[in-house]
Amino acid sequence: MLEGTGGNGSSVNGSRWYVRQLKGLAFEFADGATQPTRVVVADGANSSEYFILSGGVYVNEFTGWNMLAWDEEAEEFTLTQARSGQQWVFYDHTTAPELRGQLKRVIDPAGRVVSCDYDPDGNLEKFEQVEDGQASGFYYTWTAIS
Repeated sequence: MLEGTGGNGSSVNGSRWYVRQLKGLAFEFADGATQPTRVVVADGANSSEYFILSGGVYVNEFTGWNMLAWDEEAEEFTLTQARSGQQWVFYDHTTAPELRGQLKRVIDPAGRVVSCDYDPDGNLEKFEQVEDGQASGFYYTWTAIS
């Protein structure tokens, strides 16, 4: 069973809508396993990547060059893109349910960081880069519909 963002077909933008800049992880566990045996990087309807646990490391299931690493202590997964060196850091499967698989930050090859902040329900509030004291980004407000 897959756990994480998009597992039921929904995403932050609604049912079956994906934003390529807002990747997310879904986790699959073998019976009794505490570490995911498969991790899916949800990147869109036709461009997700699949990684399987093999020998203690995650390998791209379909021979891609991108790498996925789990940092158990930091409670995060890092996807490194082979061509650019850009890194996508995600909350792992051990964090609060609202954050599991959510994007935490993006680090470009020059070391610039774009960070994500979420509200208590796991909705994205801020996708922001701060450089030399200047902030720029995307900022969201969520309203409940009753």
